[in-house]
Amino acid sequence: MREEMRARQHEELLDVLASAEASAEAVAEAKKKLDALEDAASAEMQLEELIKAEGYADAVVMQQNGRVNVVVKAAELKPDQVLAIIHLVSNHLNISGRDVTVSFKP
Repeated sequence: MREEMRARQHEELLDVLASAEASAEAVAEAKKKLDALEDAASAEMQLEELIKAEGYADAVVMQQNGRVNVVVKAAELKPDQVLAIIHLVSNHLNISGRDVTVSFKP
């Protein structure tokens, strides 16, 4: 789902960049959004690897609307584990821990 959404956004932005009818402002804005999209994808992948390095079998990180959702593969999560993940994400992305949601799936 995340990849499909990103692919759709990526394609739409590339269409703007390739359009002969797009204004200079529209092209600049599309380039800025494309760079942000690529940065977000890279940061998510890095965080997923960092979280897995902490001993989790798998992790999915998704940034959306200024918030970050993290889902880890675990039978359960203790409060100190949740706090450690929130701390890792907030430090890596330079955001408030209040903007990070952590959940688990067995």
